Amino acid sequence: MNKKLNIGAGEYPLSGFINMDVYEFPGVELICNAIKLPMEDNSLDEIFMGHSLEHNTMSEARKILKECLRVLKPLGKIGIVVPEKDLTPKHMIKGSDFPEQPYRAHHSYWTLKMLREEVKKAGFEDIEDIDISTYPYLVARPSWQVGVKAIKGGLNMKKEKNKIGEKIEIPKFDEKENSWCKHEKKVIYNPTKKVHCPKCGRLL
Repeated sequence: MNKKLNIGAGEYPLSGFINMDVYEFPGVELICNAIKLPMEDNSLDEIFMGHSLEHNTMSEARKILKECLRVLKPLGKIGIVVPEKDLTPKHMIKGSDFPEQPYRAHHSYWTLKMLREEVKKAGFEDIEDIDISTYPYLVARPSWQVGVKAIKGGLNMKKEKNKIGEKIEIPKFDEKENSWCKHEKKVIYNPTKKVHCPKCGRLL
């Protein structure tokens, strides 16, 4: 069974997820701060973080993204939705409706470009914009929110592509007689194993 985490679930827990928040709400099973997640490395299949990242400072947000990368399995998925800083109603940004809960206030402000850049800096790959009108985990779809989805790369990620986006066919070879290099993309007869790739230095 896939292990999924909903960070900042609040009043909207998701079915099939471990619902987490810094406050106690009905349906929230895990109360903690996302800066330090109580999960082992490479243990989750998916993370959703909806309207949560902006309640942290930019420094904290960067730590949270790194922490998400740590706990996701290779090829694990993440989806992040935040309010767009120039479009969001100002009373929501200030959090003035909830003075007793300081995490309700916004402590960082995001554009879609900023979100894409920070997710990439954290180490995620295959970053795509979320279609707010169809993304399945949203409970409301106001036009002032933006989001991205991405994956954690890994050694088993079979996504080698050439410049025009087509898959590269890795040739079959006899390891006792031949070798190959990702830069050469071809089999080379090399029984002595003394020829090196001029780009990466790997034995051919």
